[in-house]
Amino acid sequence: MIYDKKSRKKLVKVLFFIIKLDIFLIPLFFLLQMDFSYEPLQDFLANAVSSTLNFLGYVATLNGHYISTAFGKSITIIDISMDCTGWKSAYALVALAIATPFAWSKRLNFLLASIPTILFINYVRIVSTIVYAQIFGQHYIDIVHNIFWQEGLVLAVLILWIFWLWISKKRAKTINPLGRKYNI
Repeated sequence: MIYDKKSRKKLVKVLFFIIKLDIFLIPLFFLLQMDFSYEPLQDFLANAVSSTLNFLGYVATLNGHYISTAFGKSITIIDISMDCTGWKSAYALVALAIATPFAWSKRLNFLLASIPTILFINYVRIVSTIVYAQIFGQHYIDIVHNIFWQEGLVLAVLILWIFWLWISKKRAKTINPLGRKYNI
């Protein structure tokens, strides 16, 4: 295949993006192998979820990062494990931001907005899964959690990142109507 100079430049940019993203994901692999855990984050999230469930009228008691709630006549204990905290989604956003060839100030602004957003979406994920199971039956908790929300959180990360790229490109055209190239 023969590529013109402009196409080769774009391919090199994509290659560098993939290399940077892969390099940044190496620590994630080691954290997963070490079974990384940070209990204060788990306890904080469990407390927020438990408080919300109680506010919504569901009985939920808290023991560390375990939430006990009644489903009909049975009590179910829900473990807010480290995987439930949304840390991997936040890490993925950081990796995507660092791999994207924008100015560091733009990356930092993106992270300051997107990390709280993804953590809030994760919080909504947990509360809505439990409430859905309360309304429609405990047997749906795995379906909602494993099928809908796990992929939903991945999609949310990608949507936030793509939205940032789109907004940045749109702003660059607005700021730069003459078509001059700037490092944005």
